[in-house]
Amino acid sequence: MNRQALEKATANKRLPTGTSHLVALAVFWLTWPAQGAAETTSTQAQVNVAIQQYVNDLHGKRFARVESDIQQIDSRMQLPLCDQPLKVEHRPADRMAGRLTFKTSCEGSTRWSTHVAGNIRTFEQVVVAAAGIPNGTHLSSKDLALQEQDVSVQHRGYFQAREELIGFMTKRTISAGQIITPLQVDPARLVSKGENVAIMAEGSGILIRTSGVALMDGALGDLIQVRNTKSNTIVEGRIVAPGQIKVSL
Repeated sequence: MNRQALEKATANKRLPTGTSHLVALAVFWLTWPAQGAAETTSTQAQVNVAIQQYVNDLHGKRFARVESDIQQIDSRMQLPLCDQPLKVEHRPADRMAGRLTFKTSCEGSTRWSTHVAGNIRTFEQVVVAAAGIPNGTHLSSKDLALQEQDVSVQHRGYFQAREELIGFMTKRTISAGQIITPLQVDPARLVSKGENVAIMAEGSGILIRTSGVALMDGALGDLIQVRNTKSNTIVEGRIVAPGQIKVSL
């Protein structure tokens, strides 16, 4: 029953003199918590909208999707609606996602500020292992897949195009579906010492293919020594692809 209805019902009952003051006091205590809760709910919505807009502006179009989980304001604070746009800041300032604290301030006719915790999750299409990848694998397109993942806590970095990883060698075993990070691959070593390689000898329109064993580690374009397994001779060749050495005749 609201205040007007209660007062009307009270008047209709024609209470004795002095009783009306007690009734009015009772009405105040009965309705005050409900009014405060409604006001806080509206303020909560205002705070949520302000933080969400702040997060959107912070990230722009950098990620495919952003999710925000904002904590409720303490209802005991009884914060009134702000008649000005809310000012929002976040801490730690050097982070854009994960668990953050937002300071939300009203600089309107009634000034107030509150700190609200939030969990910001950012999603992006990243390169993952299409299946389990053993240590020492030269990566090819069949080893890699694109998948939307939560990267808000992916502090070790990630790749967004499979082409970035073609020819890289894994430095550890990578599980199926796992995000591939720079720490898991070696972008430089395309040939390892002791690895079986293909030797391509080319000159004057002649192309000869044979097998060999690398005697050195090497990156794309490096000149390394290779032992020809058929002739047992040592030749120098340039790395042109993972496991492939080109020798000039």
